[in-house]
Amino acid sequence: MNAPGDISAIVEQRLCCSCGACACVCRQEAISFKETPGGHLFPEIDRKKCSACGLCYRVCPSVTVGTEMLSALSTSPFEGNALECHVGKAADKEIYANSQSGGIVSALLLYLLDSREIEAAVVSAMAPGDPPRPIVLCASSREQILSAQKSKYCPVPALEILGEVRRSKIPVALVGLPCHFHGLSTMADIDVSLSGLVKYKIGLVCDRILTYSAIDYLIRQAGLAASGTVRFDFRDKACRGYPGNVVIGPPGLEPTVLPDGARNRIKNAFTPARCRICFDKMNVLADLTVCDPHGLRKTDRKGGESAVIVRTEQGRTLIRRAAADGRLHLRAADHREIMAGQRIDRKRREWRGYTEAWHGFGMELPAFYPHLAEVTEYIPDDMYRANLLPSLALDSHTSRDALFASVEDMLKQGGSGERGRERPFQRIRNALENALSALKTPSSAEARKSGRRTPADGRRPDGAPPQGGQRQKAKTAQGEGSSMLIEIKGAGFTNKGAELMLHAVLQAVKPAIPEASFAMAPRYGQPSFFARGRLGLLQKATLSRHGISWDFIGKMFPGEIREMYGVVLDEEIDVILDVSGYAYGDAFGEHKTILMAKQSQAWKRQGKKVILLPQALGPFSSRRIRDALKRLIDHADLIFARDPVSYAYVNDVAAAPANVKIAPDFTNLVSGTVPEQWNAEEHQVCIIPSHQMTDKTSSAEGTQYIPFLAQCVKHLEAKGITPFLLIHGGRKDFPAARQLQEAVNRKIEILAEQDPLRIKGILGTCDLVIASRFHALVSSLSQGVLCIGAGWSHKYETLFADYGCPELLVPIERTGGRIGEMIDTVLDRGEGEKIRMKVRTSAERQRERTASMWREVLEMIKPGSAKAKGSS
Repeated sequence: MNAPGDISAIVEQRLCCSCGACACVCRQEAISFKETPGGHLFPEIDRKKCSACGLCYRVCPSVTVGTEMLSALSTSPFEGNALECHVGKAADKEIYANSQSGGIVSALLLYLLDSREIEAAVVSAMAPGDPPRPIVLCASSREQILSAQKSKYCPVPALEILGEVRRSKIPVALVGLPCHFHGLSTMADIDVSLSGLVKYKIGLVCDRILTYSAIDYLIRQAGLAASGTVRFDFRDKACRGYPGNVVIGPPGLEPTVLPDGARNRIKNAFTPARCRICFDKMNVLADLTVCDPHGLRKTDRKGGESAVIVRTEQGRTLIRRAAADGRLHLRAADHREIMAGQRIDRKRREWRGYTEAWHGFGMELPAFYPHLAEVTEYIPDDMYRANLLPSLALDSHTSRDALFASVEDMLKQGGSGERGRERPFQRIRNALENALSALKTPSSAEARKSGRRTPADGRRPDGAPPQGGQRQKAKTAQGEGSSMLIEIKGAGFTNKGAELMLHAVLQAVKPAIPEASFAMAPRYGQPSFFARGRLGLLQKATLSRHGISWDFIGKMFPGEIREMYGVVLDEEIDVILDVSGYAYGDAFGEHKTILMAKQSQAWKRQGKKVILLPQALGPFSSRRIRDALKRLIDHADLIFARDPVSYAYVNDVAAAPANVKIAPDFTNLVSGTVPEQWNAEEHQVCIIPSHQMTDKTSSAEGTQYIPFLAQCVKHLEAKGITPFLLIHGGRKDFPAARQLQEAVNRKIEILAEQDPLRIKGILGTCDLVIASRFHALVSSLSQGVLCIGAGWSHKYETLFADYGCPELLVPIERTGGRIGEMIDTVLDRGEGEKIRMKVRTSAERQRERTASMWREVLEMIKPGSAKAKGSS
């Protein structure tokens, strides 16, 4: 690999976005662009001309964050600034008829040329050829502007031509994609003269481009591969109306119009990998951003219109003057509707997913990544790796024929669309096709005829244990207890505490009952399928919406099909371990307790074991919730209150029930793992904010929470300690972290680690943790790490009491200047060590109590044990 020093290193790292900045700044003119086998357009250095100045490397937006870009990253990087928004079209009929949508960009450029504010516009045009390819123009006439209409959806090194602009010293408007303006931002820091020459920046929204090989593939699909020179448009609304189809044909002859969706069908196959890790769909550095009017109501769906986001005062002046001059027909538009139509929330989520997948392949990330990781949440999904792989492999094919054969295979296997994006009818169709395929496999009778043996014990031919519909048959044949299916109820992946409880159950039960399988029910609206799959958890077929149970849908599928997909029914489960943490009590309404009582009654009739592992409970005030708790106690085998206060709330409803006991939070036995390269010396103090401190406390206490944390930060910094923030509760805690940054008026490192075991390992290396997340406090105290806590329920008081340090739980409304004294005490070697010894002694006692709890639970559920038989 080339040493970092020129643009070839960027190409090898797959970070080149083909913006053209490197070629523009090269004073030796040693850089040109070459098409690769996969259709990328990458810079190539003429070593005979190269002076090894390194300027091409430093100007690359993947390596350097320009000043203008840095400003955008610190404000609203995914949406960008919006002074006002419009929707409309060009008034000139020729411009509008020839446009892709509303013709607004072309109308603005012609207005600027006519008013002599610019001498040329930097645009790209699709030149007919064999094959056709986009070219960059300094357009100075109406004819040239019209020739550049419609999007090219391909790599265009538009910034390369700015070298010519600099030599000619002519004022221009630049029409570009986000990557072009990212490159321009770094170029402006190196060559200030360019800022003065580029008078206007008109940006196009970009949801990924395609490599040049996509053009060749579509030409082949049209049967025109041997036709010589052809003209090519990705979208031409003159054929079949807006938004337009792919149109290909020899100049002057009747063109071929490809079917609807031809471009989108191949989009994943030809997306450059670098596009997947670009955050800037909305072109936030432009003066004006122009896009299709997705999400806006009452637009021209037949002829097409364009939406415009005005980002700068210069852009506002231009759009208003052009409209006043009669060049544009505009109406006001809602920025929120434009953002919803462009699906920016999904873009934010997917950007983080693709960058994490990219990093998982061991590849370098663009320089802007650290600025965005803290404002995005990572939700693991195998889709990201699956979609990156074909993009990374584009240039590995020996020829275009080999590439196209690979694309055909992908499309036949259903890989054209990203998983999770199909329309409902497509998902149903795919499921039915898979089901019908499964039904074509030989039956037991057919297997006997063909000489294949069907195992009597219900095992699959590959020796794997029975699942799904075969499980109950196997149990009947062998006798109850031959296998076990355990549902883990109430755990999840919304916050690290819920996920840590899941790990705690698996670590405790798997070694004791190795033949057991585990299942989880999905939570509506939470994409946890892949997370469950990675832990080897089966999927429970259950869904309840608007008070209606839809569980019967799962029963419509034969057991063999459910087994194929790792899906189990409620009736197949043997044991329910509820790890809700805190779900039953007045704070969460009556519904959850009533539902759990109803479910436990049904489960008990079916002979299942129902155990509520340690959790906070109560209070229970209304008659309905108290009656529900009584029914729950009657039908549960064991209920563990996590603290004496919770036990007292239960005891107030049903006096001293024998099956209700007290045990501590059981995540204290889980061991954490410290990430490689973790620098503990630079991360001595961790602050973990929680949105619950504003959502679940009084208004007086809630308004003091961020100032309380800010006071902690300022006191630590006065001592020469720089704290870091850790997100423990998922995306809902990010706003609190950002509010804290604003309160102290500076950036504080935000760590959004996704693995709860790594989080626990990180907390174990700290000298002090200041937190309002219950399981973050448990993870710290159980490792002997001192904590200062602020809580919103009784569970926090009992936790600090259990670990022998009740004085470290602070009521923030009465803290005053005490917080500084508390921090000093905890960090003092003498006083802090005394408290730490008490915490460590208490932590050992809590671990013994948890181990005792698990012994009782395992004796209750383990097949063949006396308690298991007696309670059935």
